[in-house]
Amino acid sequence: MEEVEAAFQVFAAELQRVLPKLGFREAAVPDACQQMIAAYDENDDRRIDFDDQFVKFMESSLIC
Repeated sequence: MEEVEAAFQVFAAELQRVLPKLGFREAAVPDACQQMIAAYDENDDRRIDFDDQFVKFMESSLIC
């Protein structure tokens, strides 16, 4: 679980740096971030909480 939390921290810190490199216009980055967060924000606090929402997202995304 520590590795997953470390990945979450990197993801949270680097998202705005990475999105422009993936082709998002600089002005579109905040909107794109808000849309991605809204897709997984179950408690409407405009954040992806590690212990609840991010872990559920990762569990549903991993193929085991």
